[in-house]
Amino acid sequence: EMLSYQITVTNNGPNSAEHVIVTDTLPSDVTFNASQSDPKCQASSSTITCTLGTLDKDDQSSFAIVADVPSTLAAGSVLNNTATVDSDAHEDSPGDETDSASTTVETAADLALTKSAPATVKAGQQFTYTLIVTNHGPSLATSVVLTDNLPSQVGFVSATPGSPTCTHSGNKVTCNLGTLASAASSKVTIIVDVPQNTSDGTSLTNQASVSSSVTDPTTPNNASATTTVQTEADLELTKS
Repeated sequence: EMLSYQITVTNNGPNSAEHVIVTDTLPSDVTFNASQSDPKCQASSSTITCTLGTLDKDDQSSFAIVADVPSTLAAGSVLNNTATVDSDAHEDSPGDETDSASTTVETAADLALTKSAPATVKAGQQFTYTLIVTNHGPSLATSVVLTDNLPSQVGFVSATPGSPTCTHSGNKVTCNLGTLASAASSKVTIIVDVPQNTSDGTSLTNQASVSSSVTDPTTPNNASATTTVQTEADLELTKS
């Protein structure tokens, strides 16, 4: 996300101040966002220089310096920022021309899960569940785990990506997807088979969920899919 520093410079007099310049040293972890910052501010590496011109007595100038905070920054990181104002005028009250601000980083990764499966399947055939996990950010999602509880009526065949990314125990499939960047997606496919003796009209409902070690502002992150079993038998009779 973006971090906006709001800066206000006031000339308490008694005279006008000419060539007023604010110098702001951004934290090394962030990047200056020129398009969102006030146009009077220009960057040289992490040092931002804002040229305010002349401020008459009791005049103020307020503006914003905006920085982009990387999605990979760890929770609890502290961003320290210091700004200083100077001009050609003599400083009447030394000590108040510098100010600092500290910001503590929080992380949040909005994971979303979609799942698709065929509407119908023939008894005795296999079919595929397709699951897509997407990180809507804004932060990096770490230790992402997808859990899929397969219907009791089906048998597990395979999962892609395979072990050790996806493992199964009984009818529970667990996929350790690792780290997912903001706006990135990860795809998992699970193939199951339907026993031949499954009754016509049987409803196969599958429920899956996804989680990570980063706080998710939108929960729960579940998805389901339902497939109906159809029975079909191609009988053939010969007689001699």
